[in-house]
Amino acid sequence: MEQRPRIRRLSGDFSIHRLPADHPLPKTLATEPMVWVGRTEAELSVVCRRRPELDGWGEVSEGWGALEVEGPLDFSIVGLLAEITAALAGAGISVFALSTFDTDYVLVPSVRLDDALACLTEAGFPPYR
Repeated sequence: MEQRPRIRRLSGDFSIHRLPADHPLPKTLATEPMVWVGRTEAELSVVCRRRPELDGWGEVSEGWGALEVEGPLDFSIVGLLAEITAALAGAGISVFALSTFDTDYVLVPSVRLDDALACLTEAGFPPYR
């Protein structure tokens, strides 16, 4: 069996924001080191490290921790994110998944971050620092 990629815990707490689809993005997000923006015809979703000045910015879900899958990942890999989320689901840990060109990220409730790392280690995804 192929070695699975390592998983790294990212520092900081993350928040997920939901806004109307036509809502403008704050210019300060352009300089954030980690931010995901998803805009559809129905909504604007923004994920970033928690910032007090964004409290109350749209509908907010706070208290998320982030795990990074060691990348870059080849686009031909099949089922990796499904394996990760299935392992976490089996442990009763909810997820919010994100992807970039190079890798995947999984947000889990901060209070379950240690459990998530232990679960993924047991599933064959070794941790890295």
